[in-house]
Amino acid sequence: MKKPYFPLFLKCLLGSFLLAPAITPAQESDQEKGLNLETCELVVPGTPLSAMAECGWLEVAENPAEPEGKKISIRVARVPATGRTSEPDPLIFFAGGPGQAATETWPIVAGALRKLNEGRDILLIDQRGTGQSNPLRCPQVDLEEMLAFDWDDLAQTTRECLEALDGDPRFYTTTIAMQDFDKVRAALGYENINLFGVSYGTRAAQVYLRLFPDRVRTMVLDSVVPQTLALGTDHAENLDHTLYRVLEACDEDSDCHEAFPGSAQKLSELIEKLDETPVEVTVIHPTTGKPHELTFDREVMASSLRFLTYSSNTQAMLPLLVYEAATENYFERLASQMLIAATGLQQSIAQGMELSVVCAEDFPFFPDDSDNSQYLMGDLMLQASRIQCGIWPTDPAPAGFHEPVRSDIPVLLLSGELDPVTPPRYAEQLLSLVPQCHSPGRPGAGTQRHRPGLPGQAGFRVHHCGKHGRTRYRLHRADAVNALFHIPDRSQTMIVVKNLKKSFGEVKAVDGVSFEARNGEITGLLGPNGAGKTTTLRMLYSLLPPDEGEIRIDGMDPASDAMEIKRTLGVVPDSRGLYTRLTARENIAYFGELHGMNRQTIEGRIEELTRTLNMEDFIDRRTEGFSQGQRVKVAIARAMIHQPQTVLMDEPSNGLDVMSTRALREYILGLKADGHSIVLSTHIMQEVAALCDHIVIIAKGRVAADGSADELLAKSGCDSLEDAFVQLIGSEEGLLA
Repeated sequence: MKKPYFPLFLKCLLGSFLLAPAITPAQESDQEKGLNLETCELVVPGTPLSAMAECGWLEVAENPAEPEGKKISIRVARVPATGRTSEPDPLIFFAGGPGQAATETWPIVAGALRKLNEGRDILLIDQRGTGQSNPLRCPQVDLEEMLAFDWDDLAQTTRECLEALDGDPRFYTTTIAMQDFDKVRAALGYENINLFGVSYGTRAAQVYLRLFPDRVRTMVLDSVVPQTLALGTDHAENLDHTLYRVLEACDEDSDCHEAFPGSAQKLSELIEKLDETPVEVTVIHPTTGKPHELTFDREVMASSLRFLTYSSNTQAMLPLLVYEAATENYFERLASQMLIAATGLQQSIAQGMELSVVCAEDFPFFPDDSDNSQYLMGDLMLQASRIQCGIWPTDPAPAGFHEPVRSDIPVLLLSGELDPVTPPRYAEQLLSLVPQCHSPGRPGAGTQRHRPGLPGQAGFRVHHCGKHGRTRYRLHRADAVNALFHIPDRSQTMIVVKNLKKSFGEVKAVDGVSFEARNGEITGLLGPNGAGKTTTLRMLYSLLPPDEGEIRIDGMDPASDAMEIKRTLGVVPDSRGLYTRLTARENIAYFGELHGMNRQTIEGRIEELTRTLNMEDFIDRRTEGFSQGQRVKVAIARAMIHQPQTVLMDEPSNGLDVMSTRALREYILGLKADGHSIVLSTHIMQEVAALCDHIVIIAKGRVAADGSADELLAKSGCDSLEDAFVQLIGSEEGLLA
């Protein structure tokens, strides 16, 4: 009987600080410190995702016991702090897998850590055997073929992989790799570091902490692997737990239940059906377009559903996919979605490095009497491990490798409620081993548990352990990390305006305007031309002093903190004000220099903004003669070069064509998603409806009404925003639909 190839890389999980030290100038060149770093682009294989960094190589011995023997090169990348100053202790990011490369993973997670990167360098080290650090990659086998493998095929491909490697697999384990990481730290001249590990990377971070405790200041573990765990022993149980929780959540929701009734029960029935009668399926491969014959039995079903549990987006499709397969015998959509998800995971893993870690550090500790027959996946993982690890050369893990790592440094633990590989109970196991997390009389006080809702609305748990016990955070994942670094969370009010007034002679341009703007929201100042919107914005960015009233931007007063406020603001004024004799690139770079950014950081940011705003065709042309759309893009890039938290835009779409307006709105929504506070003025109703969370209607220098779109409709008793506007200000003068 054919058995599907169930490679060990299925364990991969594509994831998910405290007392501030003295601030020092941003890092300079590191050539004199042992590493020559040059500007580079980090790319996620098979995707358009990329990020700019500084890259270099560190040569190390493959076998640490033979320092004069064979050498391998370790790929190192640094993403410099983007702010004017940086803290002296960088953050090292440890990728998951095992087998993922940090430099290839970074563009995926960079947005979540953008705020942290403003004040700290990020170090990315491709662990030996991954990425560009002498990767131990096996010859590529199509996923469709793997799913049809029997156990003899698996043994043969494992041997072929071993023969193809340019390296001795015995020397690609976690403990040896962490010695490389510390050599990188020393070569770059950092005294202390912060650790951020995801999935398998949490094990790597704990091993580093054990080996070099005096170098570690803080540690964040996202999707925790306890050091005491032989990873893989619980995979079958964890998969079932996630699958049935997702389907039960659908059953408990009235709309989902109506569309896909009895989802959890139907999965159980489907498994029994496939046990008795496998289904022959022809699926068109979603990336190659070629038809592929697939026998759907219990094992292939387990593989398919497992791939789809890694992401909340694909989890959201499970009720539909299970329902179609169970009630209509329609497996094609399930197979197609599985191939999409699995191909991406397959490309991200260096399978040889994965086997080096698993076969040395996990498989020897698997129980001999394991029986997972009651679970969908059964003992597939154990059977695959026995075959592959029976072939793969290893040395024993160091004595005490699976002993818990103890430390009194601050630690943040993050766990996804529906994580199919590293569930929340793994983090809770670690809690009991961290002495400072014990909090007598306050059971669970340091745990913030976020319940999952419908499929695709996964929750998570947050634990923070420090010298003073546990701390509770009511934040999203990235915000919990930012809070530990004293970075404001997205719910913070960034702008407060109270009773603002400004006159020009006898004309009262602004007469008592008040409003607030928060992080992660778009606040629109809506009003006809001449209402006072531009004058209000000019007072916010200190171009005009108010006659009366109060302004606070991130708690600062423009009257006394004007220069500091300008460092935190990005301003797109009504007159774009480009220097026509300079190219677009030179215009943007000039503003970066005004903000005190170093040349390498400026170059990296310009490359990033050029791609984001689609300026490749004109970035090196003089701006004289630019279209209005091109001028707006350059003005936005110039305003965003220093990655400001708060962005002010005055009539940003004025004069733009339809496509340029659409692109602008997508960019503004992206800023919102990244947690920025955006205030824009407009007299275009469609723009307000498409973008704004909070609307401030200004007429004749005064606030006529403010609130969300729904709140304004309720106040006016109207059915449309346009009618509400007219009702609230008593005129439709100067308003564009």
